Amino acid sequence: MNSSVRDLLVQKDAIQRVKQIEYFSTNSFVSPPERHLTGVGPEMISFFLRDWKDFDGWRYLWKHDDRNVKFWSMVAGSSDFDLMDGQKDTVLAFLVRNLSQDDLDSGALARINTAVFRIHKDLGTEFIQRRLSTK
Repeated sequence: MNSSVRDLLVQKDAIQRVKQIEYFSTNSFVSPPERHLTGVGPEMISFFLRDWKDFDGWRYLWKHDDRNVKFWSMVAGSSDFDLMDGQKDTVLAFLVRNLSQDDLDSGALARINTAVFRIHKDLGTEFIQRRLSTK
């Protein structure tokens, strides 16, 4: 699996890497009927692979589910950030603009993605909205 992914990581653009890894995981584990587990979609596969550090593509896996969209939409509503909305492409472009190449190569996107999920899950929408509005 890693040998297939290494070619995808040669892409210079981090957003292209995210899209290529997403395409790879969907076409490797979700679309083929012989591998597909009923009820398991791309979000579940990316959730699993994003935390699997032995997978070369983990640094560029982005799980953008409802929780993630809600969190980033709240951030976009704050005037402290130059973020238009909480949609996947907008958030990735924002993060890639604001992270160094070293950060991206070391897995900052996956770590931010994991942290956002946990913060939103543990603290809840109301707490985050209050914190964003007091800045």
